[in-house]
Amino acid sequence: MAKSAPKKITKKADKSPIKAAAKPAAKVAKAVVAKPAVKSAAKTISKPPIKPVVTAKASAKFARPTPIETVPPRAVPVTPVPTNGKPRKNQAGISPRELENFRDLLLAKRREIVGDMSQMEREALRSAGGSNLSNLPLHMADMGTDNYEQEFTLGLVEKDRQLLREIWAEIAPQARVPILHRGLVMTARREEAVAVLEAFLATEMGEGCRLLAAGELRRDHPHLAGEGLLAGLWSPHDLRVESRQAIPRLAAWLEARWGVTFLWGVAALAVETGKVSTTRGVIAARAVAVCPGDDLSALFPERVAAAGVTRCKLQMLRLADPGFRISAAVMSDLGLARYAGYAALPQAEALRACLAREQPRHLAEGVHLIVVQSADGSLVVGDSHHYAPTPDPFSRQSVDDLILDEFAQVFGRAASPVTERWTGTYASAGDRAVLVDTPMAGVRLAMVTTGAGASTGFALGEEIVADLMSGDFRTQGAMA
Repeated sequence: MAKSAPKKITKKADKSPIKAAAKPAAKVAKAVVAKPAVKSAAKTISKPPIKPVVTAKASAKFARPTPIETVPPRAVPVTPVPTNGKPRKNQAGISPRELENFRDLLLAKRREIVGDMSQMEREALRSAGGSNLSNLPLHMADMGTDNYEQEFTLGLVEKDRQLLREIWAEIAPQARVPILHRGLVMTARREEAVAVLEAFLATEMGEGCRLLAAGELRRDHPHLAGEGLLAGLWSPHDLRVESRQAIPRLAAWLEARWGVTFLWGVAALAVETGKVSTTRGVIAARAVAVCPGDDLSALFPERVAAAGVTRCKLQMLRLADPGFRISAAVMSDLGLARYAGYAALPQAEALRACLAREQPRHLAEGVHLIVVQSADGSLVVGDSHHYAPTPDPFSRQSVDDLILDEFAQVFGRAASPVTERWTGTYASAGDRAVLVDTPMAGVRLAMVTTGAGASTGFALGEEIVADLMSGDFRTQGAMA
């Protein structure tokens, strides 16, 4: 999709960062998307100008100061600013060639800084067990650990995290993507799980969250009727959209509002600097972002293999309308042992040992509970995790039974009838959350290697586009 260089703006009450940053896109050539593109929203926000300090007038009771003789300022000749985009020799005596050299140095330094920040963020979000966030576009627990260095690093890029929710909240209504519910309830059935929740609240990620005692949990969320529920963590930060609605509606909005060109049913066969060879011919593009999802073999397979990327397969279910409404996503003890924000806490060790004794089959199949509700009242329930470069496409009833068993433990009732079953896959890597590579000049390979692609897609897309476009601001052209 087309994106010009991020435009520096100041915050105003009637203009959000996303709107202001998106306008330049309408002025460049139409974008060409040969593969599922990383969606981005360029946003560079500058601080508002500092207001001048005005001193109070001298009080009348003080003596009148001695007048100071003023000297009129000397006129300074103003050098006309060139409007043709070409650098000229300035008052400092810098030649056009020297200006070009300085410009190249600044752009190189910018790319270095952006790359360092991206690498720091990826290192901060790495987790040994990988992660998945099915149907939850934003989830703070998948974004950090207890390590000081990682927390410090995340703080440097926290502005992106804060903007992600703003992006979703603004773009969703424009693209007619409904946000079905907001918030998350992380339930706890074991004392060890409660200890993890209490420890999480003490971290920066726990800001805005609240621990609910058993009575409060049943009062605020009466559908959570499991007998063993001891407490629950309420988080207001999570958003829920329906992927089967969001993806086509976002594409239609980008096409209608911003003139993005999508080539449906077209495969990219090869990528070189300046061009993409497709099943419909060659597309010229000065910048190319290769975003293959979990396709590990079509483009730059040697780069993907060197990064240790594999696939994760998950099983999910849709249940008939149970006759009640949930106001937020629901998770359980098993999720505390999986997602890095909880699982990396020292208190999680005792919980893992307890789960290994009491629910070994759930752990062996990578099962944990996520329950969200669709607009028609049906419940989407998941999920499991199995890893292989080429996972089989079949779901197993025994795994579905484990998921439904955990559902019954939390909700205190048997699940309503299953109306749909499906499997999904995503790219996964044990040592990183994102793979960003430069296989050749003007080309970036980008893969989200956890199930949190919907959470990080906008921010990652901005980084990739800004990095690609920073190479030459003077040349306008298409981005594939």
